[in-house]
Amino acid sequence: MPAEKIGTTIPAPVLYTDEKVTGYENFCEVTQTETLDEGVTRLALRCDAEGEIYEERKFLMVQGDTMWAWSLVEGFDPTMTEFQRCPG
Repeated sequence: MPAEKIGTTIPAPVLYTDEKVTGYENFCEVTQTETLDEGVTRLALRCDAEGEIYEERKFLMVQGDTMWAWSLVEGFDPTMTEFQRCPG
């Protein structure tokens, strides 16, 4: 799926940069990053999804062209999502 489709199709690619995370009908500003043990980075995010503003903590681990992301939300089991880098 081409990277220019970010935020417009399902399944949608997700764009992660140092400053933002953009997905399908949502946008998050990275407000803080912290590198933890074992190559894991914790992001503090301020997000807007269909007009709802919320804060989220997300964890990322990258190996080559593969990234795993998960959130810890009270009352929910953490779900890890695997991403592959889009070509070009």
